[in-house]
Amino acid sequence: MTLADRDDELAVLRDTLTDCLTGNGGVVMISGVPASGKTALLQEFSRYATESGAVVLAATASPRERAEPLGVVGELLAETGATRSADSDSPSRFCREFRSALLEFAGDKPLVVLVDDAQHSDLASLECLLHAARRVRSARILVVLTENTRLPREYLAVKAELSSMPHCRQLRLDLLSLAGVRVLLTAAKLDGTPVTAASCHQVTGGNPLLVQAFLEDCQANRAACAPGEAFRAAVSYCLYRGDPAELALAQALAVLGPDLPAPGRADTQAMLGELLGLDVPSVGQAIGILTRVGLVRDYLFRHETARTVVLETLLPTERAALSGRAARVLHDRGSSAMVVARHLIAADEDTTRSWAVPVLEEAAEQAMKCGQGEPAVVFLHRAREISADEREQARLTAELAKAEWRFAPHRGLRYLPDLVTHARHGRLAPPDVAGLCRHLAWHGQLDQALAVLDAVDPNPGQGAAATSGDLDLVRRWLRAIFPELAGPARANGASPADVDGVPAGVLGPRWASDMLTGVLAGDHDVLAKSEQVLPEVLLRDEAELASSMAAVVALVYAGKLESAASWCQSLVKESEYQKAPAWQALLKALQAIVQIRQGRMAEAEASAEDAVTLVPPPGWGVFLAMPLPSLLLATTAMGKHEQAARYLRIPVPDMMFRSVFGLQYLRARGGYYLATDRHQAALADFQTCGQLMTGWELDLPTVVPWRTDAAQALIGLGKLDLARDLVYEQLLRCPAGGSPRGVSLRVLAITRAAEERLPLLRESIGTLDREGDRYELTLAVAELARTHHELGEETKAADLSARAHRLATECGVATPLTPR
Repeated sequence: MTLADRDDELAVLRDTLTDCLTGNGGVVMISGVPASGKTALLQEFSRYATESGAVVLAATASPRERAEPLGVVGELLAETGATRSADSDSPSRFCREFRSALLEFAGDKPLVVLVDDAQHSDLASLECLLHAARRVRSARILVVLTENTRLPREYLAVKAELSSMPHCRQLRLDLLSLAGVRVLLTAAKLDGTPVTAASCHQVTGGNPLLVQAFLEDCQANRAACAPGEAFRAAVSYCLYRGDPAELALAQALAVLGPDLPAPGRADTQAMLGELLGLDVPSVGQAIGILTRVGLVRDYLFRHETARTVVLETLLPTERAALSGRAARVLHDRGSSAMVVARHLIAADEDTTRSWAVPVLEEAAEQAMKCGQGEPAVVFLHRAREISADEREQARLTAELAKAEWRFAPHRGLRYLPDLVTHARHGRLAPPDVAGLCRHLAWHGQLDQALAVLDAVDPNPGQGAAATSGDLDLVRRWLRAIFPELAGPARANGASPADVDGVPAGVLGPRWASDMLTGVLAGDHDVLAKSEQVLPEVLLRDEAELASSMAAVVALVYAGKLESAASWCQSLVKESEYQKAPAWQALLKALQAIVQIRQGRMAEAEASAEDAVTLVPPPGWGVFLAMPLPSLLLATTAMGKHEQAARYLRIPVPDMMFRSVFGLQYLRARGGYYLATDRHQAALADFQTCGQLMTGWELDLPTVVPWRTDAAQALIGLGKLDLARDLVYEQLLRCPAGGSPRGVSLRVLAITRAAEERLPLLRESIGTLDREGDRYELTLAVAELARTHHELGEETKAADLSARAHRLATECGVATPLTPR
């Protein structure tokens, strides 16, 4: 074995041996923490002494043999061939006989007696060693003892006497320096591996045993050069060679990990002492030894492998008990809820402490804010397990459902039956009832959501202000998403007076729902409130998410696409900051809808793909009708018909077609059929849109311009008169200057002779250009280019064709200039 950083110590031992050879014996005491290299130094000196002509006798004391009288002496005598025959009535006589036996064995040669871990020697053996040490100056005897830094009480008296002898020299072994580690690394010949002296010193602290073990692991796996089995065995050796208090402290530090508050503070040791039932001096001594051993630094393990080894020394029940005590101590000392909660989770006990549930709830809230969904769910689960109150359990179940939904919507399904029961028994607060209804609707259980609302709030608007605010808000949200529920409410619209008495916390969301309801009722004046609503929404919870989306959808249906796009971008950034995948997915899907309306097809495809990546299709429930139509419309417009066909094969729930977004799916599917010359199938989808919209009293071109779409299918079937009639009817319903009007004019032009198309197409292009619908503008310009070509006006046709190509490139779509 290569020794490093031990030249000075070896020099002292050699000088002492030289004195012994000349007739002046001595005593050397070598102290150091476990695995500091005492044994290796002793072995190296033993080899040197033997080569120098001395007789060497060696023994190793063991704590397991401390109770055996004369155990160490017997080991030394065994090497001489003498037998141990102690006269128990005369210990001093035996000590003399022991010394005589040693000298007789040595003959005329100097004698070196080596005892490793002398602190574990039995008392009788210590007396014999003391007897020999007192007389080494009159004989050529050198006694070398190694000892640990934590010494038994019975050994202290022996150490004190030995230390007082004038011929006694004391050595203390410290951890290896960086230079010493470099020596061992060079000897290991690990060139070409990622290990460096600095990284090795960082992991081992310079403990020779740990260094050698780490380098052995690097030899076994040169590519990784990470602590492995040899290192783990060395850590175990360090732990079990020390005092039980050191092992206990190591276990506490391993369980606490980085949760130990402010390492180095005056009360840190007091906290550890409280946790382990030790006094502060004992804790200080133990932490000092663990630091000098090289396992920890500033109360933290130098490497996670060492911490893992320590944790494995605990039985599951022991670790759980220690975690439970840690939770209590940390809570009493004001640690954060997240820190305490982690230990409450690890404590395998029936925790009935009054403070546990609120701590776990607070920790879950903090985890959610940090985007740590899994820990939040674990905290809430544990809180619900230990709660003994039904209302509290109901609230915790609602929080669990919201936490699961925020990160993986399909996982929230399992809580819905329990929540419905809690709601019917009046155990849920109004905000939680509203959240339950949103989740039920998301998963297609609309009738169940309505039943819950009717059971909890049978007379809407007549209850307490908070109740009517939360529950009325979710009713409005459901009516906006599922138009069949609106009935007379839509005709009556919404007014500012409706918000009187509603708490300020739901005022912004209420206006958002009013905006959407008003737009769907054809009342665009309500949009005057849009700039007041959206700035109030901060995405702190599901209600604000739903309201912000309702406000953006209202802007989309009102044709205010630039404003909708701007708010979408802000909301997406906020959801990314919140680290809520489901929120991000919804807002990405909404962003794709806006981008489709703007004709930014490539961007829309990317946004919608992000949405279904964040939440795969099975998790979307009814709201799959948000990203899927955008994917269909974008890929169809871009000429990716095979990709669109794959999207069409994704199963969709029947309940989707009862939602306003289901209209978009029918339209997108019809658009795919239209692009692939399946005009009859396209017409069927567009007519279904019309039937649903008229049945819902929602026949608005800004939602779905189904008449224009159906007219294009009829054109494909050669039924120009029917197509023209539908477009005229559509134009009567279009708002002045809106994108639907521009599209209708283009389709109407297709039904006319070439000379009659020009004014219609020019008006269409002007309208679409002002509205910012780049894709429909591309189609209109291409149609005008075709018309000029038919009229033989090739220069104009070429200029318009070039413009159409540029627009198509901007949109990322297939060229629209192929023959119709």
